[in-house]
Amino acid sequence: MKYVSILFIFLTAMTSSFAQTHKNKGAVYIDQFESMATNGITMLNGYWYSYNDNPNNGASAIQYRVFNDRDLQSKVIQLHYQLDKGTSTYEAYVGAGCTLSADQFPNGAQAIAYQFKGGQHTFIYNTKDILDYACYQKKIPASEDWITVVIPFSDLTQPEWGTKEKLNATEVNSLVWQITGKTGDGGVVSIDNIRFLYKPTIDSIPEASRTVNAWTIEADSATLSPQQYKEDFQQLTELLETHPAVNTFTTAQAFKALETQQAATIKEGMTQQDFYNAATPLVAAVKCGHTQLLREKGFINDYMLVFPLKIYAVGDKVYVLENYSANQEVKPGSEIVSINGESIQTIFSNLEAKSSSDAGIESAKRAWLNRNFPFYYRLYYPASDAFQVVTKTDPEARAKEFKVPAISLKKWNSQFIWDAPMKGLKVNKEKNVAVMTISSFSYYTEGSRMLFFNFIDTAFARLKKEGISNLMVDLRNNSGGDPFCGEYLLSYLLPNPFVYFKESSSWYDSLKTIQELSDQRYKGNLVVLINGRSFSTTGHVCSLLKYYKTGIFVGEETGGTYTCNDGKKDHILKNTRLVLTLPEKTFSTAVEGISNAQGILPDYPVVPSIEDQLNDKDVVLLKGYELLGVKK
Repeated sequence: MKYVSILFIFLTAMTSSFAQTHKNKGAVYIDQFESMATNGITMLNGYWYSYNDNPNNGASAIQYRVFNDRDLQSKVIQLHYQLDKGTSTYEAYVGAGCTLSADQFPNGAQAIAYQFKGGQHTFIYNTKDILDYACYQKKIPASEDWITVVIPFSDLTQPEWGTKEKLNATEVNSLVWQITGKTGDGGVVSIDNIRFLYKPTIDSIPEASRTVNAWTIEADSATLSPQQYKEDFQQLTELLETHPAVNTFTTAQAFKALETQQAATIKEGMTQQDFYNAATPLVAAVKCGHTQLLREKGFINDYMLVFPLKIYAVGDKVYVLENYSANQEVKPGSEIVSINGESIQTIFSNLEAKSSSDAGIESAKRAWLNRNFPFYYRLYYPASDAFQVVTKTDPEARAKEFKVPAISLKKWNSQFIWDAPMKGLKVNKEKNVAVMTISSFSYYTEGSRMLFFNFIDTAFARLKKEGISNLMVDLRNNSGGDPFCGEYLLSYLLPNPFVYFKESSSWYDSLKTIQELSDQRYKGNLVVLINGRSFSTTGHVCSLLKYYKTGIFVGEETGGTYTCNDGKKDHILKNTRLVLTLPEKTFSTAVEGISNAQGILPDYPVVPSIEDQLNDKDVVLLKGYELLGVKK
């Protein structure tokens, strides 16, 4: 369909010739978002911009922001959108793009590539010789996982309604990502590592190497001089000293002793992997879940080879939940004894010592390792195309050794559904019970936030209309998000008007005043389900529920408490290019008598066994039903 009123804002790039510093192994990077400032400047000094259908009488909205993606371990750009056709005669649409100029086109380039996760969209390659908006483009289907999109120029086509023009790729004006749909559609499109390619195939992308992940191994084994590593270590320690709560859990004296100990490990022949292992204990010692040292840009990628077994650690045992390798001799339910000759207990102790969590909360570290052990194992251990795994089928059985081939990170991510939907409500009117699932508060744009508010309004209106007096709010695996969303949920649950933040930044001044309750607030029985991944804003919400004695908590200690540090910024270490995410603000809820040295504790601790996991038995949920007097 032709969108005759789209106004593309073409701003002249402020560079007269292409910067060769952005050329790397057959790819010319346009943006990686590592240092994208608030003014939205790309690596090539172009500009990011957005547009919507408002000039055509539509009411759609879009907002972009740079965000630290936990799975990619890097910065990405997120396009948050909400479609509303309004009174327009056209399909609803929004878009975002970055400007380029012809003198930035690398001679010989044959394709565009980028990493992407999220909703369906159209990639548009805008050139200055097409004047009727019928630009060359390609539709990209939705993906729940991060994938690498490679678009050879030969794959781009014009829409049927436009004047036909030959594609002149060298005359590029901008790259555009456009989203169309019907009123009510909304979501997020995340993008990273936008680049020109000299070869129009995925094989030309170093981080997508089809061999034993040659690019990542190269990054692991790269060596710098001891002096360069010492410079980065010094930069890291100086940055950590600016953390707003650096000595809350580790004294300055203990921190200095650890610093001296780890600095002594820097020596001739040290690799990038060695340095990462030396530096991360220092970061973990801050005991802040929002403070992390990430691997350099591009290290994490679709074709990185990882351990192929999904695990579940409970108590002092680690079990196999799923086997995604080509060797199916290792059975689910088997206990893992060792990997590559190292005991599983030693491996877990090593990973937990280098993992960041608020107050060093163990349930948080364990929960994240259970969720994504192969990823964390690869961060701290050398790459391998196969693993020697020793397992046993029961405590009395003889241990057996198996060789299991590695799988790609892309395959690992595609094997299972990571989490429950971000929000949902299930009502059983006959049994007078409802389960409200909220696995994220990450609704930061005005449009997405209104969607969350509407869900909460609609859900509690239904509970009142149907007379439901037993409610479970499932906050398990909710790693946080927008405090305004947490406050809105609480306005339906707490018994009295409340103050949300006693200590915060100017971003949330309104939450430091008295928050009124909803006229439709819930007054029935309440059970709150929690675990180690209930973090950040979810810790805030749970602290206020606990403080006002609202609800019964079931499950495991939360990974967050009444206070946390965020408002983080990325800092790139000069030589290694490792990325330190460092908070600048402390956010504390208006509560008293709750410890910051632990998460919110359950009134009824329930930890699923390996048998529960294998049989898909949700014992935490079942305990909630029991406490509400509901037979399930």
